[in-house]
Amino acid sequence: MNAIEALKKFQFFESMEDQELRFLSEHLQRERFTAGQRIVEENMAGKGLYLIVEGEVRVIKERPDAVASADNLTLAVLRPGDFFGEMSLFDGGPHSAPVVAGSDTELLTLGRDDFLKLMETDPISSLKITVRVVKVLSFRLRTANEKLLAASPKDSAKPLFGYFSEYDESAGI
Repeated sequence: MNAIEALKKFQFFESMEDQELRFLSEHLQRERFTAGQRIVEENMAGKGLYLIVEGEVRVIKERPDAVASADNLTLAVLRPGDFFGEMSLFDGGPHSAPVVAGSDTELLTLGRDDFLKLMETDPISSLKITVRVVKVLSFRLRTANEKLLAASPKDSAKPLFGYFSEYDESAGI
């Protein structure tokens, strides 16, 4: 399947016209990984947005006391139509967690530099991508907040997120 056909299977790109998908496909790289192969490492420089065409990936958090990979915490299992790496698409920062192929996997990758070029040459398409990423990021953040609140002690007087104002200053926001 060519890149345009693959993109059409993503809800992520449903609002884009064929011409926009064709232009976008010129900036994508196809990558294949075998089951168990690491796709990204925690703190590895962010490459960009990874779109899952085939297979399954696991976003994990490694436990320092883990004896085997099965002992690690699985944060998410992502399948065709899902994506990861969206934070580094915007901020160029390192990956926050390792991602491992759960089965033989095919990805399309939109590199950060290519996305920045797309923003200059086709602002409408890049805005459509940005809006979709922001929607998914918002959903993921809300879900993480709900899980954190459910796991936090009910009688805690300490604020859970007291560091946000410090982060804003250090990140230049």
